[in-house]
Amino acid sequence: MRYGTSYFPYRAAAVAYFRPYGYTRMEFGGVEVDDTEAAVAQKIAEGSIHIGKPPLKPGETCRLVGSAQYGWRYYVKAASTASRGPSDLSLDTTS
Repeated sequence: MRYGTSYFPYRAAAVAYFRPYGYTRMEFGGVEVDDTEAAVAQKIAEGSIHIGKPPLKPGETCRLVGSAQYGWRYYVKAASTASRGPSDLSLDTTS
């Protein structure tokens, strides 16, 4: 089994991940401004997302999954799951 975590390798990856969610604010004059960086900073301060590798249980591994455009996020894979094929868009970060 593989599952996504609330862990990102760095702040810019979290910003890229959350940008499509449309965190914006209205400025004076009705101009809409991207406010994703402020939203990510708030999520980090609240503890709902984290920067760095996730803690792992014995036998688990973590991988970065995503893209430069949409952000990289850590996924955890339990030891009992079969290995995935070479078509993954992921980076092994266990070494």
